[in-house]
Amino acid sequence: MKNKKLPVLFSITTYLASSITSVFVNKYMLITNTLDTIFLIFLQHLSCLAFLFIFKNYLSKIQKEDDVKNEFFSLYQGIKHLWPLIISFNFTLIFGNLCLKYTIISFYQLARSMTLPFNFIFSYFFFKHIKFNFLMICSCILVSIGFFIFSADAINTNHKAVIYGIIVSIGQAIHLNLLKQKLI
Repeated sequence: MKNKKLPVLFSITTYLASSITSVFVNKYMLITNTLDTIFLIFLQHLSCLAFLFIFKNYLSKIQKEDDVKNEFFSLYQGIKHLWPLIISFNFTLIFGNLCLKYTIISFYQLARSMTLPFNFIFSYFFFKHIKFNFLMICSCILVSIGFFIFSADAINTNHKAVIYGIIVSIGQAIHLNLLKQKLI
């Protein structure tokens, strides 16, 4: 039992550390104009592909050779089946970087918190994955109220950042639901 929890804990810790680090690195790059925004997005794609390549090689070592060859499909088939995920991921990267460019990191995290209500809404209305309960509704209301109070009350809030934050939250919620649909 203990051995099964260790990889999960490692995965979650790695994800949290890498996501927080990437936000700070992206903000630094956008503030200093070290890299163009488009080039930064290109580098983010390359890093995703590098991890995919490493993961594929790791899987091929621990699984039987025939199983791996049968599981990995052609590039055309992959794009054909995954194009909504690819587009929503790009959408999230682009608008996430735009939101980060026009705001401070703490507001960026607050803007991304709107993913929770949008995720529930898209899960319910478009994908029919969940049924609402009282705690879910309360959490969505609380997150939404916090977002709008901070957005309206903050002195230095850039309205572009608010709009980009809402757009990236919608894009992320759609991406999460499409990913869930592919995995189920």
